[in-house]
Amino acid sequence: MLKDRIGRRSVLKAVTGGVPALLLSRGNPGGGRVEMLKSRLDSAPPRTVCLERARLMTESYRQTEGEPALIRRAKAFGAVLEGIPIQIGAGELIVGNVASAPRIPYFATETFDWRRYRPGADQVLEDERFSKAVSIRFRIPDDIADYWHNRPAGGHVGHFVADYSRVLRSGFAGLRAEIARQDRSDGRKHDFYEAAEIACRAAELFGARYAEQAGALARRQPDPARRYELERIAETCARVPAHPARNFREALQAFWFTQVLLYINSPEWSISPGRFDQYMWPYYRQDIETRALTIAEAQELLACLWIKFNEVRVHSIDMVNYQNLIVGGMDERGADVTNELSHLCLETTRAIRHVQPSLSLRWHAGTPPALLNKACSLVLAGTGFPAFFSDAAVIASLEAAGVSTVEARDYAIAGCEELAIPGKSFGAIRGGQICQPACVLSALSRLSTLGLSGGFDQVLAVYREELLRATAARMQSSRDNDRRTAEHTPHPFASLLFDDCIRDGVDITEGGARYDLTSISEAGTITAADSLFAIKRAVFEDKIASLDHLAEALRANFKGHERLRAYLAHKTPKFGNDQDDVDLFARKVASLNHETLLEAGQRDYRGGRFVTGSGSSTAWRAGLSVGATPDGRMSGEALSVSLGPSAGADTNGPTAMLNSVAKLNWREQAGGALTHVKLPYTGSQNPVSVAAVGALIRTFFTKGGMGLHFTVVDAAMLREALREPEKHMDLIVRVGGFSAPFVLLSPDIQKNIILRTEQNFGS
Repeated sequence: MLKDRIGRRSVLKAVTGGVPALLLSRGNPGGGRVEMLKSRLDSAPPRTVCLERARLMTESYRQTEGEPALIRRAKAFGAVLEGIPIQIGAGELIVGNVASAPRIPYFATETFDWRRYRPGADQVLEDERFSKAVSIRFRIPDDIADYWHNRPAGGHVGHFVADYSRVLRSGFAGLRAEIARQDRSDGRKHDFYEAAEIACRAAELFGARYAEQAGALARRQPDPARRYELERIAETCARVPAHPARNFREALQAFWFTQVLLYINSPEWSISPGRFDQYMWPYYRQDIETRALTIAEAQELLACLWIKFNEVRVHSIDMVNYQNLIVGGMDERGADVTNELSHLCLETTRAIRHVQPSLSLRWHAGTPPALLNKACSLVLAGTGFPAFFSDAAVIASLEAAGVSTVEARDYAIAGCEELAIPGKSFGAIRGGQICQPACVLSALSRLSTLGLSGGFDQVLAVYREELLRATAARMQSSRDNDRRTAEHTPHPFASLLFDDCIRDGVDITEGGARYDLTSISEAGTITAADSLFAIKRAVFEDKIASLDHLAEALRANFKGHERLRAYLAHKTPKFGNDQDDVDLFARKVASLNHETLLEAGQRDYRGGRFVTGSGSSTAWRAGLSVGATPDGRMSGEALSVSLGPSAGADTNGPTAMLNSVAKLNWREQAGGALTHVKLPYTGSQNPVSVAAVGALIRTFFTKGGMGLHFTVVDAAMLREALREPEKHMDLIVRVGGFSAPFVLLSPDIQKNIILRTEQNFGS
C-alpha cells in the first residue's frame, strides 16, 4: 500500500514538474536553512590548504618506523581521525568534513610527487580544467618535507563504489567483531586483520568526537530550536557509524561519515555513492510508514546532504570530484526497483542545482515513465543531470568481462562513466589512457620509412601494431603504479567496504576485491577512425593525395595544403551521420582497442583483467599535444570524446548521430562509456519537449547504446556569461562525464563547449 501511495505522489510531482518549496524555506526559525547553506557554499573559493592531516600522519609515521606497511597506514589513519580539528557549521543537520574545515583540500604527504619539491618554494594547487583564478598557493612545512622528501610515493585508491550498506547494517563495531572471528594464522593476514581493526576503531572514534562536539555546542546554544537540533546530532553521532543505523537520519549520517572517511583515507576522485536509493530505501520506508519522519523532513535532510557533497575537495581545488549517485534500475531478478527515494533524489538535485552529487539514472524497459519524465525535465532545466545508462548494455558488457549476471545487475557508476559493482569490483580507470590518434600518426611515420606495398590493409595493420605497442606499455605502467601503491600505501580502511577483503584477509590493493577489472581508457578513438577512413578514401580510392603527400601536409599542420585539408575535413565521410560505410568501419577500429588488450595477454598487478572503456571524460584535451590528423583536424584541436563523433562532424541531427553510436560493439566496453548530446536551452520543460528527450533515450538504448548525457545550453547565453561571469555563477554545463559552473572553466574548455554541435528539437 505504501509503495502505491508513494508512487501516486511521484506521478503527480512528475506531471506538475514542481520543486517542493519547503526545500528552500524550511529550517532555522525565520526559514531558509537550505538557502543559507547554499549561500555559504557559493561564497568565494577557498584560498587555504589543510596541513593538519599531513602533520598528524607524519608524527604517526615517525613513531612506527620498522612496522609493516599495513599497520603503519592504519595507525596513521587513526592518528588523523583522533587529532584533526572538527567543526559543526551553523544550521547543519548532516555533519562531517574531509579536512579541518569544509570546502578546502588537504595536503597528502604519502602520495605527493616529492621529485618536484623545492625547499622554500610555493606549491600551487590548481586544475587545468578550471580558471587560473581558482588556485591555491601554500608551502610545505620543513619538518614534514624533511621526513618525506626522500621516501617513495605511494598511490591513491578511488574510482570505486564501496558497499555502504555494510556500515548501515553492522556499523564499524560490527565489522570489527567480524574481523575478530577470522583465522590469523597466516602472517600477512594477521597484519591485515590488525590494521583493519585499528581502522574500525578509528572510524568509531571519529563519530564519537562529533557527538561530543555537538553536545558541547548544544549546551552553549541559547536558541532552543537549534539546541534541539544539536542534541539530535549528538545522539545520532553517538550511535553511528559505530553501530547499525536504526532510522533514515542515522542512515544518512552513517553514510556521510563513511564517505568522509574514504576521502580522508585517500585524496582521490570518484569515490561514488552508487545505488543510494536502494540501500537507503528500507530506512526511509520504515520512518514514513511509522510516521517517525515526514516527507518534508526527509527532503530537508537530503538537501543538507547534497550540500555536504559539494563541500568535498581532494588533492586540488576541484569542486567536481565525480561522486556519482545513481537511481533506478533493476534488482538481481531483473525487476524494477524504482521507489519514492529515486524521485526525491531527482527533486533534490533540481532544488540544490549544484555539481555534486553527479547524478545518474539506470534505464531498462520496465523503468516507470514517471521517473524517466522527471529525469528528462531535469535535463531540460539545464543542470547537465542526470546521465543515463542502459541496464541491458551495461550488464552485457560486465557479463562478457566475467561478472555474474546477478552481480552485474547491481552495477553502479564510479565517477563519470566507469562501471563498478558496489563492494565487489576494483580497478576502474586505474590503467590510464591510450591516445589512438597518436597511434595513427606514429603508424604514418613508420610507413614513410617502410614504404607502402600492401595498400590500405597495410596501413590498418601498422596502426594495429602501434596500438598494441601503446597498449602493452600502458599495461606495464599500470602494473608498476599499482605495485607501488600496494607496497607503500595499502588501504585497510577502504578494504573494510569490499565484501571479500575481510573474509580472505587481503587488502584491496593486493587483489582483495571479488572482481578486479582495470580499465584502460581511450582518447580519440573516433578521431582515429575518421582519420583512417579519410586515408582509405583520399589515398586509395579517390587518389586525391599520396601517403607521402598527406604525411607532409600533416607535418606542416596543413599550411600550404589548405585544399587538401578542406577535402579531408568536408568531403570524406565522418562517423556520426548514420552512414553504414564509415560507421561500421569505426566499429571495427573501436573493437581494435579490445582486441589488442586480449592479444597483449597481460594481467594487472592484482591478477585481474584489463578491460577497455571510454573512460576519461576530458580525454578530448589530449588533442592539445597531438599534431594534425588525416580527418582534417588541426594540430592541438580537440579529439573525439567517449566513442562519440568528433566535434562538428555530426551534421544530420541527434537521431542520426545516436544511430551511428548504437552500431558500436558495446559488449566490449566493460570500462563504461557515455555519448554526449547538446540541446538548445529554451527554458521550457513542457510535455512535448520532455517526451522528445525520453523517446531519444529509449530509442538509443533499445538499439543497443550504453550511456547518454546532455548539455542543454544556449550559445548566446554562454557568450554572455563570458562577458559578465559574475552574473552567471549558477550556469551549469556538462563538460565530459561531469557538470561544472561554466564561468569557472578554463578558456579552452569554454570554447570547446560553445563549438560543440548544437542539436535541435521542436519546442
